Amino acid sequence: MPESPSSGTREACEPGAHFMNNPPSTIGTANILAVDNDVDFLEVCRWTMEDMGCPIFFATSGEEALQRLEEREYAVILLDIAMDDMDGFEIATHIRNNPNTRHVPILFISGIVKTEKAVIHGYEIGAVDYLFKPFQTEALRAKVLFFLDLYRKNKAIENQNAQLLQTKQNLEQEITQRKRAESALQEAHDLLEKRVEQRTQQLIEANQLLAASEQKYRVLFESTPAGIAICDTQGWVLTCNPAWRQMLQCQSTPGENATLEPDRKILHQLLATATEFGVVRDREIVLNSPDTQEIKFALMNVNPVQVGDLSLFMVTARDITQRKQTLAERDRLIQELQDALAKVKTLSGLLPICACCKKIRDDSGYWTQIELFIQKHSDALFTHGLCPECTHSLYPGLCPRPEAE
Repeated sequence: MPESPSSGTREACEPGAHFMNNPPSTIGTANILAVDNDVDFLEVCRWTMEDMGCPIFFATSGEEALQRLEEREYAVILLDIAMDDMDGFEIATHIRNNPNTRHVPILFISGIVKTEKAVIHGYEIGAVDYLFKPFQTEALRAKVLFFLDLYRKNKAIENQNAQLLQTKQNLEQEITQRKRAESALQEAHDLLEKRVEQRTQQLIEANQLLAASEQKYRVLFESTPAGIAICDTQGWVLTCNPAWRQMLQCQSTPGENATLEPDRKILHQLLATATEFGVVRDREIVLNSPDTQEIKFALMNVNPVQVGDLSLFMVTARDITQRKQTLAERDRLIQELQDALAKVKTLSGLLPICACCKKIRDDSGYWTQIELFIQKHSDALFTHGLCPECTHSLYPGLCPRPEAE
């Protein structure tokens, strides 16, 4: 038996009982509140419902009942109508006016108030069922079990609704995040397309400038009078301009051209020198034709160039064959002039001449007629004739002796 209501505490009547008046609050626990100023009735309630697996709480006054309702949640309230401080109808009105307790089922229990008007009034203020004293404990258990099951089902529905609401919120949050991500992705995509478009336009303009620059340098490369060739480290020509090709061509037979080649040993030496010292300036080499005897001369410059990882050489050559021939012709003319000058000096010196036949002895010791010697060593020309004395001597009858001056 619980203690008297005035003591303010409620404990289990029997030792070892697993129901307490104030067990720890558990979320979702189906608690039962029994409100009656009759302690014996409360004991009957405890004894009747102690095997239902739910904590049972007791209140012996309306004020205590309302205080119990503030402490925890209940699955069902067993409320006596005839109370000392306030009747069950007043307590039920307070319960229905409280938003936290308005949905708790109220089972009115009465042994005095049994009129139809009171019953209707009880239903009007929120009662869900009535039980009149004396009653069968099986009826009380059945009604309480019904409300406990209803409470558990409602809680399950609430939990499911909460889970669905949480899932909905999560999905909405995920959708919002996805929309934001899609928006950010679209913005990034648009920005990327814009950058690609700008970059493409820049590349087009750069390619146009590069093509124009390449065309300009190609024109210079093709039109320069000096021969230009790009060679690898073995001396093989990778590309060359027309001046180079023209310089390395010679006429072998009518309508046919032969190739002039520089001495590869000398060319390798030039490349090695350029590799070691960085550049070769104005080195004269000979171009020979393997098919003809024609020879050309070229003045070469070698510059190493690096194209990525590829080591190459830019070889420039100027054909100096004509200049060499001009110099040789000049030297020949100078030599002839020097020889002529030497002969003129000999002619103006002392000449040995025969006193009788008037022949002159040359440098080789031969005697030559004077007119032949002078004609050979000068630009003078001779014609033959007879002076008056020789005419009289040879033809005395025809020509008189000339008078002496």
